[in-house]
Amino acid sequence: MSYVPIEIDFEGKNCLVVGGGEIAYKKMCTFYESGATISVIAPEISEKISRNDRIIKEYRKWKPDDVETFFFVIAATSSDEVNAEVESECKKRNILCLNVSKGFHEISLPAIHKQGDIVVSVSTGGKSPRVSQYIREKISEFVTEDLAELNDKMGELRSQIQKDESLTLEEKRELYDQFFESELRKIHS
Repeated sequence: MSYVPIEIDFEGKNCLVVGGGEIAYKKMCTFYESGATISVIAPEISEKISRNDRIIKEYRKWKPDDVETFFFVIAATSSDEVNAEVESECKKRNILCLNVSKGFHEISLPAIHKQGDIVVSVSTGGKSPRVSQYIREKISEFVTEDLAELNDKMGELRSQIQKDESLTLEEKRELYDQFFESELRKIHS
């Protein structure tokens, strides 16, 4: 398989998690934190999930039609067979599905380091989550709060420069680059 990294805005998107245990919780956190509307279907649901009032919970076994109205589904039960069934139903309906069972599937969730609006993801093509985790840890040493603040400043400057019609494109780039280099030196001094 050849994965393509993309970013999707999940804010307000309906996401279903089939499974209510620790793995389901860990996988759903990224989507929950991005503002997705999370629904969980499982006969048993962990305390971490059940005590969250923003998560819609149904204490029952899943049915194939459950996936129908969702943008994204996470198949995270303790049964590889059930996870495969969920993934199969999603494929039939062209719904994105993350199957947490071992093996190669259409969607892989990379290791993520987020600092402010900077998001860096690392994937090993599903071969080694430990290698991804190691790389993410090393990235976290470089992508710091200072860099996130610089990113915010650069965003503000960029919108101001783009509005200035008195500057040529080259002058805008030069001004932007000079500011970046100056601020970067401050971070590294």
